[in-house]
Amino acid sequence: MNDMKIQSQKILGVRVDFGLSMSDVLLKLEELVKDTSKTHLVSTTNAEFILDAQNDPEFKDILNNSVLSIPDGIGVLFSRYFLNKTKDIKNPILKFMWGCGFGFISIFKDFDLGEKISGVELSTEIMKLSHNKGYSVFLLGGWPKDFYGNPLASAPFDLATVASKEVKRLYPNVNIIGATSSFNRDSKDDEATISYIQKCMKKHKVSRIDFILIAYNHKFQEKWYLRNAHKIPATVGLGIGGTLDYLAGYLKRPTSYKFEWLKKVFFRPSKISRIVRVFPLYPIKIFLDSITK
Repeated sequence: MNDMKIQSQKILGVRVDFGLSMSDVLLKLEELVKDTSKTHLVSTTNAEFILDAQNDPEFKDILNNSVLSIPDGIGVLFSRYFLNKTKDIKNPILKFMWGCGFGFISIFKDFDLGEKISGVELSTEIMKLSHNKGYSVFLLGGWPKDFYGNPLASAPFDLATVASKEVKRLYPNVNIIGATSSFNRDSKDDEATISYIQKCMKKHKVSRIDFILIAYNHKFQEKWYLRNAHKIPATVGLGIGGTLDYLAGYLKRPTSYKFEWLKKVFFRPSKISRIVRVFPLYPIKIFLDSITK
């Protein structure tokens, strides 16, 4: 892949790699999986990642040093477009009016903001790669939730295992060597988690996992990978948040990113608190940052 396609830009101090198509990212992943000299973290960075990184220097450093920080979310694409289009507008009031106007017009008109690559879509493509080329995959984390999105007190099933079975139904040759939601994301559970993963590796006669997909929510999943990837060992790690719900078939992906947040609230009412936290706080922070530079 021609690395010149990558257009890295910092949003509130967090590096995001724009300008890549899904095929570009997959080519890059195949390059990375061949480099077993070290571990590689890929981040699907959305507005919530960027907001949380403001108060978590360790997390910000993780994102900025990830091998890829892919834009996952229309908010990240909008913020880049706003920052680039208004960089020469010195008057804060005019800049604010431009942003409000653009936000309103975008409801009715499509703009070329660049490609959004979600964790769900990327995870699915990794499964296809495994199906076609035999790359080993491990699914870790996730937890069943009720209609409101709240974790169930006791899990009636193992979400990662269900997701694994559904993926294998769709892609029979996928090389998922293990899947579990049985372990905690806290460091005190690391030893037991690694032990289980290595038992699965031994069973399938692999010495290294090509892709490990971790569903421990952002911050926690990236930190887990950096603590433990070298112990497994695993080559490429991807934090996938709530992706297992989609892979298992419990949630359906929106067909368009317009009003995607509204669709998410409809199917998971608990998400409203997270969405309200991001909006309007995220655009306000973007605007304030733009007038201080």
